[in-house]
Amino acid sequence: MKFENYLFCFFILLITSCDQDDTISGNGLLKKSIVFVYGGQESTLLFKYNSNNTVSEIEIRDIAGTEDRKDIFYYNENDEISFVETYRSESNILVGITEFEYNNGLIVNQRRESPSGDFAVEVIINYDNGDLTGYEICNTENCSSGSYYDLSYSASGNNMVEKWFSSSIHSEDDDLLSMTEYEYDNAKNPFFGSNLSGQVFAYNSFYRILPNENNFIKLEHENYDNNGDVRETFNQIITHTYNNNNQPLASSCYQNDNLVWEIFYEYY
Repeated sequence: MKFENYLFCFFILLITSCDQDDTISGNGLLKKSIVFVYGGQESTLLFKYNSNNTVSEIEIRDIAGTEDRKDIFYYNENDEISFVETYRSESNILVGITEFEYNNGLIVNQRRESPSGDFAVEVIINYDNGDLTGYEICNTENCSSGSYYDLSYSASGNNMVEKWFSSSIHSEDDDLLSMTEYEYDNAKNPFFGSNLSGQVFAYNSFYRILPNENNFIKLEHENYDNNGDVRETFNQIITHTYNNNNQPLASSCYQNDNLVWEIFYEYY
């Protein structure tokens, strides 16, 4: 469990690197980031862009070779991501397709299927006046099995509480698995200016929506047992250094004064 704790903020902040041509240089999009996970592995994410700066491809290169994959993006007439094809990088074998649905420009549904069309996972995303309030992760058709993340915010917008429930039809008395409180700074996250500013790519089967376009600097996490009692707690501090455009050049995560991971960024 300790290793999972150390990776907690890494999975949320796992950001990208990009490989662009000279036609889009100087626009502040990410050029490269290298992720070092201490006691684990090193990962690099490579981005390629279309001529209009929309992302055309993301490739994950994992030093252990277990997560190498390539995602190719396709767009609708509104320049919204329509679907993504996922391939294994070395073999170039198609392993999954993720389709997106929108309502007034907001992603409201993601559905991932195998190449043969078999169901893999579906994410139903909820908003209140444009603010992300939660998302339901369905592991089966019709969401008979799944979990739910509930999000709430402080008045300033710099703090967010995320509650994870074991069921989409949830009750805080018996279904709450964990609760995490995040604190954000006022700087730009590395996606600022790209068409992925509302998403973050993670090592899982869906694209997690970013509730805040800033960088989180602190989290306090609690896990609960089946009786609703606190089973485990941990805190993490994330520090950032910034360039003149107020974008992070490096991010470091600490837990119990131990360095957990670092990410280094370069921009065009």
